[in-house]
Amino acid sequence: MSKKMAASVYQPALHILLKPINNAQGEQITSVSLRMINASEHRKVVEDHTDDSDLLYRQLIKVGSGLTDDELKQIIMPDYNTLLDLVEEHYGQNSRYWFSKAGVEIADSVEELTLLHPLSALKVIKLTFPTLAVIDVMNSYDTTEQDMFIKMSCTGLGVKELDALSVSDSKMLDAKVTDFLSQTASFFSKKMTEKN
Repeated sequence: MSKKMAASVYQPALHILLKPINNAQGEQITSVSLRMINASEHRKVVEDHTDDSDLLYRQLIKVGSGLTDDELKQIIMPDYNTLLDLVEEHYGQNSRYWFSKAGVEIADSVEELTLLHPLSALKVIKLTFPTLAVIDVMNSYDTTEQDMFIKMSCTGLGVKELDALSVSDSKMLDAKVTDFLSQTASFFSKKMTEKN
């Protein structure tokens, strides 16, 4: 197993612009760096731009890079297309993708999620299986609130902590919770046996 630490696995993307742009002070910008945004930032952008994918991607670029509207509008299409690709990769992939890309092995644990972006001292999220009673409570919530409720139930984390997860860690948590809700006991028994 690789000895790299999870915190060093992900590196923000850096794109060197084919054609530099200028900021409001007239200074030249020659590159754009795209950082990993958190689950709350991502959800807000998606909710605010559900009807227009072009505006959605532009806003994701702005949030991830810190570019202003005026700066973004100066970008030529080849540079913009590269930024679109980076947005797709950064905010469309779960944390397993980034660990794999960096050649870092992580345990394929049923009940643990190794965070790509640790939250201060929290590096691993321990998951617990929801009971049928928990699912009944979840189903009583509005559809938009069910996702947050079940993630809180399975992790013991609060809304603020779940919102602070990176998009990639949040997507990986979604996948784990989906397994909890859709797989049979034999699936998990096999996973636990393979782990031991």
